[in-house]
Amino acid sequence: IKDVETEEISEFWVVNDMFTFENIGFSNQVDNVKYLTCADCEKGPVGFNIASEKNCYIALSRVKH
Repeated sequence: IKDVETEEISEFWVVNDMFTFENIGFSNQVDNVKYLTCADCEKGPVGFNIASEKNCYIALSRVKH
């Protein structure tokens, strides 16, 4: 396996209900985490959701605000 590119992100918006989103996609679960993508352009990940939690975390550096 080749080196995997990583990025440290420390600032997130917390969204308490996934139905708040108008156009977000969720990946299949990988190690108890679902990754969030833009459903329009399929770019991402823009955030994540831990399967055992209700909250979604959106990386500020990955979205325009």
